[in-house]
Amino acid sequence: MIKNFAAFLLALVLTISFCGCSELAEYVESELVEYIGKESSETVEPEVPEKIEEKPTAFMDEAISDEETKEKIFSAFSEINVNLKFAIKDFKKIEDETEAEKYSFVYKNNEFIVILDENSEVSSVNIAEGGAPVYLKGNDPKDINNFVITEGMIRSFNWNMGNAVAAAFGVLEYELTEDCVYLHDDLYHCVKGTVLVGEAKTKHYMEITNYFVGDGMCLYSVVADGREAYIDPVLQGGEKPETEPNFDY
Repeated sequence: MIKNFAAFLLALVLTISFCGCSELAEYVESELVEYIGKESSETVEPEVPEKIEEKPTAFMDEAISDEETKEKIFSAFSEINVNLKFAIKDFKKIEDETEAEKYSFVYKNNEFIVILDENSEVSSVNIAEGGAPVYLKGNDPKDINNFVITEGMIRSFNWNMGNAVAAAFGVLEYELTEDCVYLHDDLYHCVKGTVLVGEAKTKHYMEITNYFVGDGMCLYSVVADGREAYIDPVLQGGEKPETEPNFDY
C-alpha cells in the first residue's frame, strides 16, 4: 500500500518538476516525505506468541497429580537413560489387588512398569512381560535401551524358532500356543511353553533361549520335552554373554 501510493506521488513530483512548477513540486514532495514517515511510524509488528515449554514430566499429568512423585519417577527414568525424544506413551495407573502403587508406560513400542514403595519412592522399573528389572532401588541402574525388543530382533526370533524346531524334530513347521511365556532381560530372550510341531501339530513342551547380538538374536539353547537339542554352530554368531541366562525375578 505504502509503496504503490509513494510511487504515485513520486511520479507526480517528477511530472510537475518537468512542467516547471517548482513550488508545487516542492510542496508535493514534502507531503510525500511526511506521509511515508507517518505510515512507517504507525506500522505495528505482529505479536509473536510466547513459546511455552512443556514440562518434562507432562506425560504423567493424567495419571499423577502430586508433583513430588512425578519428579521422583522422572529422576529414576534419567538414571536408566530414558530418551525423551522417543515419546513415552500411555502412562497410566495399574489397578490390581496388590497394595503397591504401579504405573505402566510404553517406550519404543515396549511396555514397562513402575512400582512405588509406601513412601512414593521408585522401588523398581520392570519389563512388563516377565518382570526383569531395569531399575531396582539400592542397585546399580541399567540402560533401558538395552531391554527394548526391536523389529530386527523379532525377525531373528521367528527365524530361530524354525531352526530350533528343526533341530529338535527335523521339521520347520511350528505354532506357538497361548500358554507360551516370553521372558527377556538385556542379555537373553527365552520362550517356554507348548509348541505344535509339524503338519500333525503334535504338542511338545519347548524352551528356546536366544542371546542378543546387535539388532538380532542367536540361538543359545533348545530344550524339547526335557531333552536338549544339538545346535549347529552356524546358527550361532557374535560374542556370547559371559553369564548364564537367569530368568528368576
